[in-house]
Amino acid sequence: MASLPAPTELWKTFGTLYAAGAALSVVSPGRIDKNGKLNNALAKIRASNRRNVRLALVPTLLPLVYRLIKKTLLHKAVHRHLGLDATRTAYSSALASALSSPVFLLLPKKLRVQLAVYALWSFLYSFARLEPSQATEKAQASNSSTRPAVTRRKDLISRWRDYIPPVWTLTVASNTWLLWAFLYHNYAFPQGYSKLITDHSQHYIPSQTSLPQFLEKLGSANHLRNSTGSGHHFFTCTILHPTQMSCTKNFVQAWTHETRRAAPWVTSFTALAILLRKKRAIFNAGASELLLELLDSTARGTAYITGSITTAWGISCLLQRVLPSRFMPRARWLLNGSLSNVWILLLGKSRQAAISLYIARLATLSLWKVWISKGGPSIRFGELLILIASWVGLDYVRAQGSIGSIMERTLSFVEGEDPPKAQISRNNNGGE
Repeated sequence: MASLPAPTELWKTFGTLYAAGAALSVVSPGRIDKNGKLNNALAKIRASNRRNVRLALVPTLLPLVYRLIKKTLLHKAVHRHLGLDATRTAYSSALASALSSPVFLLLPKKLRVQLAVYALWSFLYSFARLEPSQATEKAQASNSSTRPAVTRRKDLISRWRDYIPPVWTLTVASNTWLLWAFLYHNYAFPQGYSKLITDHSQHYIPSQTSLPQFLEKLGSANHLRNSTGSGHHFFTCTILHPTQMSCTKNFVQAWTHETRRAAPWVTSFTALAILLRKKRAIFNAGASELLLELLDSTARGTAYITGSITTAWGISCLLQRVLPSRFMPRARWLLNGSLSNVWILLLGKSRQAAISLYIARLATLSLWKVWISKGGPSIRFGELLILIASWVGLDYVRAQGSIGSIMERTLSFVEGEDPPKAQISRNNNGGE
């Protein structure tokens, strides 16, 4: 059982996180002090002092509260009083997670919802990838040919993971919703993601038109042929590329232009990812090997970014030539979103998983905002319940397999326990 964190450790955690929050409150976008005056910087820190204190208190108090509650629950007298099996600590861990969760109430609700969604998708993905134990595999394999048909059907149900679609389909489904939200529920669209799309859609979102005006025109546009003699064959084309009469030329120009713009920052992110992944081993790798890996990953990443965004717009020109003008006038944007995201197949499986989980979380938050704005029912502190359930689920998966490095470090920090022996053995044998 993990010991309680030392007071010096608690103060160090609080001081570090509070200093980081104070620094961000000074240099965050829109708050940069151009004159560099100390008084202005101190005023900004004082204005955000209460928020910074609450943000720093959560990682400081959570390990203390969790370990204290679990230590109390593991006491034999408490076990007997609660009717728990003293040889099994899973119940104590789950109960400690639930009882320590009110600490999260110090966080703003928006941040609590984001944490709940992050933990939920981390659990779902880790649980879906969890391999059955060897005992389960042997039990299913023994006498499989002689067992009754009902038992064999139960085995098929127990192997439900074999029927899960590949992880890249999560990107397709999530981005399909996000494109719909971008057009018809822009208030629920992630701001950072919106900036990425608009920055790399310069050949489809005219600079002389504001984004709200563009979305209003495009969302209400029909797909009838244009008979005004403006040079465009369809009304939608007059909105997407008003100055370029050829859909094909505009698509090629957009592709080449956005590729040149995306390649530099994709290269930077790729180099950083390689550095973080290889760490010290990077000094033992050959220069040619690293260069080839960098070039390959950059080319794939740039093609994915450019291809998915450019195709999402450009495929409209194709669909309005293939589909009848009055067929799915709005719902055809769902086809745009799904067909344009097959570019993710260019990426490796690990990057497919990382991007799919990231976009799935964005889509979940966006869908939640739309649900609330439409008056959908919700449970008070429901995000806290999701956070508790995900935490307990991650502990379950952690005892049997891998939950990813970020969640593993987070749970180790809170619970103060090393990874379970089963996971260490799995990792030493080459598992993730």
